[in-house]
Amino acid sequence: MPPRKRHRTCAPAPTPELPANLVLEILTRSDAATIFRCAATCKPLRRAILSPDFIRRVTQGPDDAAVVPSRVLGVLGDSEASFSLVHPITVASLTFADHHLAPFMSLSAAGLLEEYAPLASRRGLVVLGRRETNRRRRPSDLLQVQTRYVLLTAADGIGGCAGGFMLLAAYMSRNLDCSLRIRVQTVSSPEPDGGEWGAVKTSDHQCPWWCMRLDSYDHDDAVVLGGVVHWLMHAGAGFLESDAGGASEYILTYDVNTATVGSIDLPYGYQHAGHCAILEGSGSSSQLASSPDGKLSLIVVDHQATVSIWVLSSGGGSCWVRHWEVDMVAEWDFFHSWGVRALQSASFGDQRTGVVFLRIGGAQGRLCGVDMEDKTTFLNFFEEKTGIPCEVDLASRLSSMKAY
Repeated sequence: MPPRKRHRTCAPAPTPELPANLVLEILTRSDAATIFRCAATCKPLRRAILSPDFIRRVTQGPDDAAVVPSRVLGVLGDSEASFSLVHPITVASLTFADHHLAPFMSLSAAGLLEEYAPLASRRGLVVLGRRETNRRRRPSDLLQVQTRYVLLTAADGIGGCAGGFMLLAAYMSRNLDCSLRIRVQTVSSPEPDGGEWGAVKTSDHQCPWWCMRLDSYDHDDAVVLGGVVHWLMHAGAGFLESDAGGASEYILTYDVNTATVGSIDLPYGYQHAGHCAILEGSGSSSQLASSPDGKLSLIVVDHQATVSIWVLSSGGGSCWVRHWEVDMVAEWDFFHSWGVRALQSASFGDQRTGVVFLRIGGAQGRLCGVDMEDKTTFLNFFEEKTGIPCEVDLASRLSSMKAY
């Protein structure tokens, strides 16, 4: 019998690799989660994705064209692990929020908010506090209903919070000599197990006399710039402007590095917006914010529903410049047809989107957005929920990834 012929088996031809530039072109048409996942596949692709040119390409441009939204602003539920998107309402943001952020919250934080309550949120970091005091750790000495919590990070130039955060608890009271007393206590978390509350620091400040009234308050979240905390102090609803000569608001400051208290006067000629036909109801008609270039801003709604944006000069002092003014009734002529009864500020914390929101009374679930950088306005149909504002800076997260 003749010997059998041996048939050589040829190895399959290797699958040709796609050129790196073609892979990057595909990624620019994907979504944020796909880009982050691809950055974890291999070193060459990771280096290409983390290049400044590619990051600029996928994060910049109009909001509706950006593959990776530069910043995502939403609300974290205070009683359930949920995330509701507020801005920007684009396909990329909705996809990331609905398919990634919301499922992450429901899986990783399930049951967590039953034991802990959100205290502060800033720069994508949310600090939770036990609903019941943990006896194994010394709690803050300022556990009061009126205690304000402010979150600071290493990006604020604060010492002692490198790689972690610092939580500041502030309690304000009034002295008999008509001055304001602020008691501050901080805790840092450089260690994995967290730190301990430091000693209480007390400072006094001579404030306007109307701050002695019990109905004076700071309505919105604080704004932190350069390690200085800013609160906008209001006179209460029962206080008459004429009693204070037209001045019923001022800015209280606290420098975390030097532990000193100060104040900033509001723009010359500015008066607190009272209530009239289109501004009736309760709520603040002014708020503090941060401009896109990191300057302190004041947003004011006056009697005629005109929104004015003031920016504090970087030279210090109380030198304000009017950045923009827009007549909301002329901008949105359907306000009256909707039966709008009020136009009030809606604070979403110390965020850097460059957008401030106004709550439209009489139009449930509708917000009016004012873009300080583009000087445009838009409507937002937001299903309002109770919770704490949460901002995720995706551009910075992508840029800060390590290139191996």
